[in-house]
Amino acid sequence: MAETQPRYRQFKGPLELLVRVVVTILPLYCFIFLLKIPDFFGINLFSGQFYGGFLAFLLFLLFLLTPATEKSPRDSVPWYDVILAIIGFVGGAYIFLFYPVIAFQRMYQATPFEVALGLATMVLILEMVRRLFGWLLIWVCGFFIIHALFGNYFPWFLYNRGVTVKRFTELMYFYYDGIFGVALGVVSTIIMVYIIFGNFLQLTGAGTIFSNMALSLVGRFRGGAAKGAVVGSALFGMVSGSPTGNAACIGTMTIPMMTKAGYTPLYAAAVEAVSSTGGQIMPPVMGSVAFLIAEYLGVSYGEVIVAAAIPAILYFFSVFVQVDLQAAKTGLQRLKKEEIPSAMAAFKLSWLVVLPLTVLIIALVPFNQNASTSGLYALGTLFVLSFLRKESRLTMKALLWGFESAGRGMLGIGTICSMAGILIGSLTITGLGFKLSYELVNLAGGNIYILLVTTAIISYVMGTALDVMPCYIFLAVLVAPALTKMGVPALAAHLFIFYYGVVSFITPPVAPAAFVTAGIAKADVMKVGWKAMQLGIVAYIVPFFFALNQELTMKGSFWVIAGVFVAALVGVYFLCVAIEGYFLSPLGRVKRVIFFIAGLALIHPAWWTNFCGLVPIALEWKSLRDIVVKRFRLSV
Repeated sequence: MAETQPRYRQFKGPLELLVRVVVTILPLYCFIFLLKIPDFFGINLFSGQFYGGFLAFLLFLLFLLTPATEKSPRDSVPWYDVILAIIGFVGGAYIFLFYPVIAFQRMYQATPFEVALGLATMVLILEMVRRLFGWLLIWVCGFFIIHALFGNYFPWFLYNRGVTVKRFTELMYFYYDGIFGVALGVVSTIIMVYIIFGNFLQLTGAGTIFSNMALSLVGRFRGGAAKGAVVGSALFGMVSGSPTGNAACIGTMTIPMMTKAGYTPLYAAAVEAVSSTGGQIMPPVMGSVAFLIAEYLGVSYGEVIVAAAIPAILYFFSVFVQVDLQAAKTGLQRLKKEEIPSAMAAFKLSWLVVLPLTVLIIALVPFNQNASTSGLYALGTLFVLSFLRKESRLTMKALLWGFESAGRGMLGIGTICSMAGILIGSLTITGLGFKLSYELVNLAGGNIYILLVTTAIISYVMGTALDVMPCYIFLAVLVAPALTKMGVPALAAHLFIFYYGVVSFITPPVAPAAFVTAGIAKADVMKVGWKAMQLGIVAYIVPFFFALNQELTMKGSFWVIAGVFVAALVGVYFLCVAIEGYFLSPLGRVKRVIFFIAGLALIHPAWWTNFCGLVPIALEWKSLRDIVVKRFRLSV
C-alpha cells in the first residue's frame, strides 16, 4: 500500500474553479509565512496560528475532493461532506484566530466548546486518513489514543495512569506535541517548498535534460541504455524523491530503450524500479523524510544529506556495475550513435537544472542554512534562469499550475502528518516509546546484531503496509530509541529504519515501484520484484554496516572516511561480481562465494575486515591479473 494515491473527485463549473483557487492558495499561504510578509505589515503570526490556517485549508479541500467510499459520487459533493468540510475549516481557523488568547491569556486551558471542536477535528483527521490510506493506520493510531486515555487498564509495560478526555484534547489541539507539531510544521514549510521546486523543474524539462545528460555520458559504453536509466534516475531522483513517480516519469523513456537494446522486459523493468527507488535515498530531497529526520533529531538538514551520501553512492554504483556485467555476460553492445544525444547539446542545457541544485547544496552544507531557506534560494535561482530560454520560461500560467499541483501534492502528505501529530502526542503522554525500546533491548538480550535484524524486519513489514513517511514516523518514535540505547548513533539509527522502509518499494509481495515498471514493460510483477531485490542488494546490506561504524555516514577524519569509501566501492564491485557470476568470463560457484565474502569484508568499515577481504582476492590474484589485463586490452 506504499505511496497510495487517492482518486480525487473531478468537478466542472463553479465548483471546479473554487477548488482550484483554494488548492492554489494553500501553497501561496505557506509562502507568505515563509517569506515573513506578515512581519512587514507589523502582524505577529505565531507558528501555531500558521499551522491552524494550514489545517483549515487542508481539511476543507480534502472533504470536498475525497469520496468517502467507492460508491460515493465522483463529480459532486454530498451534503455530509460539505458539512464536514466546514467543520474541518472551522477547527483549523479557530486556532488561527484565537491562538494568542489560548496560549497567553488562558494558558492552554480549554473551554467545553474547544474540547468538542478539538475532538471533532481529530475525528475528521482520522476519517480523512481512512479515506486516503485505508484502515490500518486508523487501527494503529486508535490503539495509541485508547492507550493514552485508559492506560490504567493495560498490563505490564503498557500500563500508565491515563489522562482525561479534556486533558488529552488540550494536548492534541493546543500544544506543539499534538496535531500542530513537528510533522505538520515540516510539511507546511519545508516539504511544500521542495514540492514546488520539483514541479517547476519538471516544467523546465528536467526529466528530459537528466535523461539526455545520462545517455550522453554512458550511452557509448556496453549496456549504455541500462546505464543511462541508472544515471538518469539517480539525477532525477535527487529532486523527485518519489519511487513510483520517478519510475512512471523516467521509465516511459528508459524501459523501451533498454528492451530495444536487447535487455529482456523483465530486466529492464527491474533496473528502472531499483533505480527509481534509489531516488528516495539519494540526497538532497530523499522523498521528504530527510526533513523529518533533521527536525526530530534537532540537527541541520545538511548533516542528514551528508550522512546519507556514501550509502546512496554505493547503492547506485552497485546497480551500475551489475548492468555492466549483465551486458558483458549477454553480449549486449553500446547504443547506436544516432540514439545517443549529443553531449554538447545535453550539457548546454544542463545549467538550467544543475545551477539551482548547486545553489541548494551549497546553501545546505557549507553555509548551513535551514532546509526551507535553502529551498527558496534554489527555487529563486530556477525561476530567474528559466527566463533565459523561451522553451523553459515559467509563465504566469506555468506558475499557477506549479502552485496548484503543489497544493494537490500536499494534501495526502498533510493528512499523514496531521495524524502523526496525534500518534506522537499519544506516545509522548504515555512514554510508551521509551518502554517499548527497553523491551526490545531486553528481547535482543543486549545483542546489537539481533536488534538490528529485528528492527529491519519490523521496518520492512511496516513499509509494505504504509507509505515511507508514516512508516518512518511510527518507527522513529517506537523503534529507533532502542537502537540508540544500544549505542547506534542517532542519525545512523534513523537512516537504518528509513532504508528498510524504502526497500519495500522493490521487495515482493508489495513492491509498488516494480508494479509501475512491470506495467510499462508488460512483464511479470513478482519476477521484476525479485530481480530488483538482486540489483538493489546494497540497500539490504549497507545499513547494517553504517549502523555499526559511523565512517560510512561521514563521521571521522577525512582520510579515514576516504579509505573506508574506497574499500566499500571495491567491496561492492566484488559483491556484484559474485551475484552476476561474471568477471569478463563466467565464474564458478566457489569463486562466487569467495568474491561475495571478500565484498562483505571490504564494505565493512574496519581495517581488520578490509584486510580479511583482501586475502581471498590475493588467492585469486593470478586469474584476476589475467582478467584485468585482458579487459584493459579489449576496450569497453
